[in-house]
Amino acid sequence: MSRQFFEELGSHKEKNRLHAAHGLITEILGDDESGQKLSYSLKRLIQGLASGRKSSRIGFSLALTELLSQLFSPVDTRLERAGLRFDWILDVLKSSTKPETGSSGQDVKDRYIGRLFGLEALLTASLQHKSFSSFEQEKLLTMLFELTQEKSWMQAQCLWTLFSSLSRCPEPLARSIISHTRTYGLEKTPGGVALYLKACEIFGHSILKGSHWRHDDPLDRSNFQILAKVMREVTMVDHDSNPSIPDRTDTGSWTSKLHFAWEIVLTTIDQRSASSASSDLFQIFWMTVVDESLFGDHASSERKLWGFRLIPYALGLNIAEKSVILSGPKFMRSLINHISSSDRSLHKSSQLTVSAILQMVTESRLHPIDFLSPILSSGPGPTFDAATNSKTLEKLLSAVDETNWKPVIEALQISICVPKIDETKAIELWRQRSADLLVTICRRLAKKGVEDGVAAIMDFVIQSGYSKNPSALRNVSLQPCLSTLSQAMFREKLFSILGHQCSSKAVQATSLPYIAVLQIHTISKNEDGLVIVTDRKLRNAQKRSIKTCKKVQKRIQKNGLASEPRLEASLLFLSTTILLLLNGDADSLSLLEELRDCLEDYFELGHFGALFNFVTEALLSLLSKPSVFLRGVAGVIFEAFAGDMNQDSMESIAKVIIYATAVLTAPENVKGQQAMFDEDMDVDSDDLMELDKDSGNGSFGSDVEVEQLDPGQNETPDSSSDSDVGPTDGEKNNEAEKALDLALSKVLGANLDENVKGDNADDLSDMDDDQMMELDNKIVNIFQESKASKSKRSENKMAKELIISFKMRVLDLVRIFFKTQSTNWLTLQLVQPLLELMRTTRHKDLGNRVAEILRQFSAQCTKEKTFPSIDNVEATWTILSAVHSEVTHDASTAHNSICSTMSLFLVKSLVALDRKHVDRAIDIYANTWKSWLLTKGCRIQPKFFSDFVNWSYSAAGRLQN
Repeated sequence: MSRQFFEELGSHKEKNRLHAAHGLITEILGDDESGQKLSYSLKRLIQGLASGRKSSRIGFSLALTELLSQLFSPVDTRLERAGLRFDWILDVLKSSTKPETGSSGQDVKDRYIGRLFGLEALLTASLQHKSFSSFEQEKLLTMLFELTQEKSWMQAQCLWTLFSSLSRCPEPLARSIISHTRTYGLEKTPGGVALYLKACEIFGHSILKGSHWRHDDPLDRSNFQILAKVMREVTMVDHDSNPSIPDRTDTGSWTSKLHFAWEIVLTTIDQRSASSASSDLFQIFWMTVVDESLFGDHASSERKLWGFRLIPYALGLNIAEKSVILSGPKFMRSLINHISSSDRSLHKSSQLTVSAILQMVTESRLHPIDFLSPILSSGPGPTFDAATNSKTLEKLLSAVDETNWKPVIEALQISICVPKIDETKAIELWRQRSADLLVTICRRLAKKGVEDGVAAIMDFVIQSGYSKNPSALRNVSLQPCLSTLSQAMFREKLFSILGHQCSSKAVQATSLPYIAVLQIHTISKNEDGLVIVTDRKLRNAQKRSIKTCKKVQKRIQKNGLASEPRLEASLLFLSTTILLLLNGDADSLSLLEELRDCLEDYFELGHFGALFNFVTEALLSLLSKPSVFLRGVAGVIFEAFAGDMNQDSMESIAKVIIYATAVLTAPENVKGQQAMFDEDMDVDSDDLMELDKDSGNGSFGSDVEVEQLDPGQNETPDSSSDSDVGPTDGEKNNEAEKALDLALSKVLGANLDENVKGDNADDLSDMDDDQMMELDNKIVNIFQESKASKSKRSENKMAKELIISFKMRVLDLVRIFFKTQSTNWLTLQLVQPLLELMRTTRHKDLGNRVAEILRQFSAQCTKEKTFPSIDNVEATWTILSAVHSEVTHDASTAHNSICSTMSLFLVKSLVALDRKHVDRAIDIYANTWKSWLLTKGCRIQPKFFSDFVNWSYSAAGRLQN
């Protein structure tokens, strides 16, 4: 017999093991007369089961199982002829796998596992041909159940062998297995429960008659408390006869792996819950056996680890009531506690559990509401992400789509209406975060084109923000009622939703403000009315404007959106202004009246002449407000009117651009603020204070947008600004403190230096009451002046933020104008002020935005091989000279580079108009070169000239022909 086959049975490669097993069995069965060879082979294969070499146990078990299956066939008589009976095989197996005295722990483990593999091979072979007598089967079962008593860690493996074989067993053998389970005290173990449930499923409930479970059913509701202990592997004594007998935990060793019994327990109880009259059976089971048992107050970390692993395992099964699995309050409490702190022992396990749940939601195997509902019912509720320092809610809501949005929105609405907390401040935060989540979902649904979902969220937000009695408009009563602060927050969320829609250019986004206006107008007609109190003048203006909106909408429906985008933009403009008025912005009244009059002129005269002239001032008025929504509205309106310019409208649009040139170079301080806004707009101190307050709002659903200044990032080291040169904030604070000390020293008549402060302290004790009062007044005045100085610095800071924010918005309009009107000569007039802004600002983002706009403009014209139509050649030469003047200033490398780009662009535009212009262009470059060489302080990067030389080289061929 080839020994090579036995060697290859231990190979790690499955292909080698299969080849060896096939070769060995073929050789053994090929010799019908050799009983000695057969007995040797069986002994060798049984002994190999206890080997720990490579994969020997797997290979030898495979060969033994297949060999016994052939030998136990009713038509095979080899065992009989060789005198090898079933008892002989059991004796060889028992003797070969019996641990010797003084054996190591690993050797004992190998031998017992080898015995289990041998018994499994015998059981498999016997069940295949059903050729064993009841006596032989009884001996096999006895040996297998005795093995469960040898070592506690063998219990689960032995019972799994019986469990997996039960479906092939005849009923008498199955009854014998159940009887042995009861006899060996394994009835109230996880494996015993699994055997009972499997036998009951196959052979009926009668097979369990006489068990120690109440009603002969482990899953009977009366057994749940005992089952909870069994499933957490607390070995039970007979509680049926005496419930007061204490438990004992002698499982011997703990493993993090879930017991195989959980699958049949969960699937069986789920099926019973679906078919029984008691629909809450699964929920009662889960709360008792899992939530309270594995996540209870006194549950160990090991039990909680089982719980965290059981959750995704149970969700992966074919269970109908998956929402119950995540609804356990003690599970959520444990999850929050462990996931929020990296110091917790189960922090990683809780993260893996959440990741597995989110993965199922992403793959549509779990509805988002199944996880969202327990989160909203937990302590943190909508602040779950902040409390756990995770992005769980963010990732969960990213799975909301057109198929599952309704229950998610309803859950958030209920969370807003009935918060799970009592403290007033906490309720405000709870509702704000819930509203933030609604806004997030609305944005996602808008991207997917789910108009019904967007409309449902907008309706809820509008009712919450504008109705005086929101509870009358919902099926769920408010507990407590919305505060004034909450309703103001909802009005802000409406602007946030509308702003995202406009900026993303979603389908029908421009009509949403009009829809919102109509809904608010409907609320105003109700008995309770609007929460915002307005006088009769404002109400009349609102009604007249809504009538004009309806006329515009009818005209749009008649002509179609594509035929008149300016009319659609006009409806957007009018609806937005009405919303501003409804939000209490009284300054919008004059804007609304003038806009309405312009539209009435359009209906009467049939053209937009008056509206063009009005757009100039109105757009800048919108841009002055720190709102994403208004910024998007301004962009849509500007693009609509700039996209179809003619000679009559050019002057109106030019006013916006001309005003922009003045704005772009305004100093970024209070003087610059006054220079910007005194002429056309009122921005009072209350607006600035509101801006400062809103700029610190970290809510991702906020509509307020302010450009934040970070001196460490936004101030470039190689840039300079005429308006911002001065000491840093720290230096200013030190100077202020020194001035305060000096003023106090003059009043007190003493040196406040630390070394002599104590010596002069007694001088104040000789002063009478009048002198003390006079001194007190002087000190009060000094501190008031110091406070006023600090307030002025704060005002300068807020003004700087406001100016930069406004400049950003004007640059957005400039970007749109450059993109849509690249052939318009007006674009060239903006080049020099844009370069000046890039050089003078200390805000890095502003400079980068300017460079990006000009670079994209040049690239677009070059790609399309089109240049602006030059209406005034001499003025264009003046612009080129201004660019060359800009480059001579001491500025950044980026500024020098973009100056070179725009200079070449202007040269290309002039040469494209007339190639003779190249002479004058060379002269301008020559003069700049001369200034670079001869003028002190003129710092130009050499690249400025090399770019022109490179262009000259490439253009020489075309110019010479």
